[in-house]
Amino acid sequence: MAQYVIHGKKTCWCGLVWIRAMEVRLREARIIKKDLSGLIMQGGYNAGGVAASAGIHDKGGAFDFSEKLATPAFIKIARELGAAAWIRLESDDRPAPGKKPWDTHVHVILDGCPHAADGGKSQVLSYRAGKNGLTYDAADREWRPQVFRTWSQACAVYAGRRMVVTHPKGAPRRVSPNGKLTGSRVKKGAAVLVIAEKGKAFQIGSGRWVRKSKVRPIA
Repeated sequence: MAQYVIHGKKTCWCGLVWIRAMEVRLREARIIKKDLSGLIMQGGYNAGGVAASAGIHDKGGAFDFSEKLATPAFIKIARELGAAAWIRLESDDRPAPGKKPWDTHVHVILDGCPHAADGGKSQVLSYRAGKNGLTYDAADREWRPQVFRTWSQACAVYAGRRMVVTHPKGAPRRVSPNGKLTGSRVKKGAAVLVIAEKGKAFQIGSGRWVRKSKVRPIA
């Protein structure tokens, strides 16, 4: 199973694209200035890394964010982008006797991520049922969307558009809208998720840029 690293934390392809889309929305909302570097406390594929995580972060689609982002505005954007997201307060924890409760943080599981651990997928079901995703299954206290979408559906609605590469030779990736080419081309017929645009270029989910002339909307 392919693993990726973003801001020093491991994740799956779903998590990579979702973080990029979140950064676009968070910059628009002026919650962050640049990116989420230093604000992701735990990613995925971290088996045994944090005992209190109970296996939720053993696979993909899972993130813990800094207490600095534990705000209603952050939760709303995360949920709009198809994530089960909660502010985890110290008082929410039920540690064993003598154990310190977790620090306040934001916990996120991507709805619809096939790479998530079984425990993470169960938390998504709890979220959709109006619960907090913890073992004692208390009522959800956060803002809730009227329509639930998976992360990929939500990113297409809120953060960008689905496009297909149409150029016979594919679309070369760029490090910036007008920067040098890098890596392999996106092959003709490949579907990409646009998360931002500038001038004559689209930023796709991988974080790289492609020329607008190389793609067209998916009908």
